[in-house]
Amino acid sequence: MSRYAMYAAAAAGSLALMLFASAAAPPPAAAPGSVTAGVPQRASAFSERFAQAVEGWVAELAQQQAYASWRHAAWRREPLGPGQHGWIVLFSERNRTIGYMVVSEDDSGRLQLSEYGQGEYLP
Repeated sequence: MSRYAMYAAAAAGSLALMLFASAAAPPPAAAPGSVTAGVPQRASAFSERFAQAVEGWVAELAQQQAYASWRHAAWRREPLGPGQHGWIVLFSERNRTIGYMVVSEDDSGRLQLSEYGQGEYLP
């Protein structure tokens, strides 16, 4: 037999019940984009990659005096629209927007800093 063990139990006069189990087999891996424990796997990986990209750009820009406050600012992202593969990242300090980034994703999935500036974002 394979790694699966087969157990059969029969009740008097009824059909046999067969259970297949394996203590050695790991649980099946989540498919890309599937939901495990309520967390979309593809979305969480993208969010992590996105955050790393933004933090890298902030570290680079914050070397300039004009963007130094971004080091400790809170930020959030919003999509630019359905199918746009672009996001606006708004930086805030003391409940006031102090700057923005426009981030896009190219055809290969690479994130790019398309635009950035101080103050409110005005499209």
